[in-house]
Amino acid sequence: ARPPEIHAFVFSCSQSELDHFFTELDFLSLLAARSISAVGQADELLISTLRFMLDLYPAHVTFTQKLVKELAQLFHSDLNRLKLIIRRLKL
Repeated sequence: ARPPEIHAFVFSCSQSELDHFFTELDFLSLLAARSISAVGQADELLISTLRFMLDLYPAHVTFTQKLVKELAQLFHSDLNRLKLIIRRLKL
């Protein structure tokens, strides 16, 4: 017997839904939280999400600036982690 297709209901968001969701970046603090099992895993999830966002808006300088500003606020007390994330994003 085959296992149940538990992700059969998952579908991609429309561009307008993504635009609406990414208007505010408050959710990034949840992804950056150290409570996600291990810092390395939290950073991988955060970096993957940020890459997805930057791929959606590749030429949007204002969005990139907003994103970097949000990261600076999130990691103001952990500059090494901030530098690592920015370096991985190749910004």
